[in-house]
Amino acid sequence: GYDGADTYVFNLGDGQDTLAETFYYTAANSTDVDVVRFGEGIAVSGMRMTREGSNLTLHYSATDSITFTNWYTNAYGRVEKIEFADGTTRTVNSLEMELGVTGTAGDDKFAPLGNDAVHLKGMAGNDVLSGTAGNDILDGGEGNDSLTGGYGNDTYLFAKGDGQDLVADAGGNDTLLFSEGISANDIWLQRNGSNLELTLRDSPDKVTISNWYSSTSNHIETIKSGDGKTLLDSQVQNLVNSMAAFAPPAGGNSNLTPEQRAQLEVVIAANWQ
Repeated sequence: GYDGADTYVFNLGDGQDTLAETFYYTAANSTDVDVVRFGEGIAVSGMRMTREGSNLTLHYSATDSITFTNWYTNAYGRVEKIEFADGTTRTVNSLEMELGVTGTAGDDKFAPLGNDAVHLKGMAGNDVLSGTAGNDILDGGEGNDSLTGGYGNDTYLFAKGDGQDLVADAGGNDTLLFSEGISANDIWLQRNGSNLELTLRDSPDKVTISNWYSSTSNHIETIKSGDGKTLLDSQVQNLVNSMAAFAPPAGGNSNLTPEQRAQLEVVIAANWQ
């Protein structure tokens, strides 16, 4: 498509299409709205989104997809609206937040274009995922990833097997969310220089929060375990101090004596709510 309000129509069975929206900004066309219109049988529940390089691909069935070329390098060459046969509408960004955008199995480096919040999912590589000033969701996946949320109220996801991730945050009311299967008792907290480390018991998996001890703006305000408990940033140091007294070997608290474990469980119960 070129200048003007373009409409692109896609139906089940249309295959793998490429959409190149070329737009030259003028005062006359600044309000033009380009639309992707889906036919019957296409719903958000059957969609997923992937990113490779500067392109964004929306998969709307097992065999059908639309690749938006240069989505992440050309802010003007974008489709503004998505319409479904049932009359509902979305923007591409709202779909990104709803579905998440998945990278490749390699080392991806994802930087946003604009200020819209992003929901990014890394895979097996050592990814660099950067958010915006919005309320981002960043999931590094497997590999040793670097996650930077920015100034919004961001959520960082971490699961068993996700490797050793580095989180850098600069403000907002943020959340570190551990997946199901990671209980409060599995998480060992310690200070390393200006950083806070959260290591999983009997595992090399670890989340490092960069410059935690340099400024409260670098804190993750809420940490949630997979068993539904919550640790606030104001309570973190209680656990760091208690765990430092035990100095267990790398990998967690499995080698603590029964007496040490009992003492530690009291502190964990008092701070994880």
